[in-house]
Amino acid sequence: MDGRLTNYGEAFPDFLSASVATTELAYLGEVARLDWLFLSCGNAADAPTLHAGRLTALSTSGLASAHLRTHPTARWHASPLPARTIWEASRSGRAVTGDLAWMPEATLMLRIDGHVRVHAIGVPTCALLDACHAGHALGAALDLAMTAGDAMRMDADLLHLVAIGAFADDGPSLTKDTP
Repeated sequence: MDGRLTNYGEAFPDFLSASVATTELAYLGEVARLDWLFLSCGNAADAPTLHAGRLTALSTSGLASAHLRTHPTARWHASPLPARTIWEASRSGRAVTGDLAWMPEATLMLRIDGHVRVHAIGVPTCALLDACHAGHALGAALDLAMTAGDAMRMDADLLHLVAIGAFADDGPSLTKDTP
């Protein structure tokens, strides 16, 4: 059990979602989830980030079989609502205007140099992070992500994730040892 007060309330977003699901405040659970992820990101263990040079040194088959581990500070969420826009407005003290586009939004949070950075990402990028986090090799992870959306952008999305530090550098090998 962890005694830090910031680690209490993990179930609060689910409670809110269930409590206000059919009201005009249905977005509250999603916004609370982002707040929880922000706190969790800030408290997570640190690790070195993977640099693109490590990937460019791999052959095509080596790249497809590489296992990228999500950075321990990485937190992501795909919301069916504009949760990030509402959350960011709330955190900065701005009002949410009536012209808000009620579109799904996906968010990635990373702690870089002691500061939590918030990134707008796409749903396929969330699927890529989910697959990498689940231990899939990069080729399989990309295949899973492409089924979630725009396959034309996945190479750019992967490069962007590496550039912003979404993956940890686990040392000399990016591939799992086979038994």
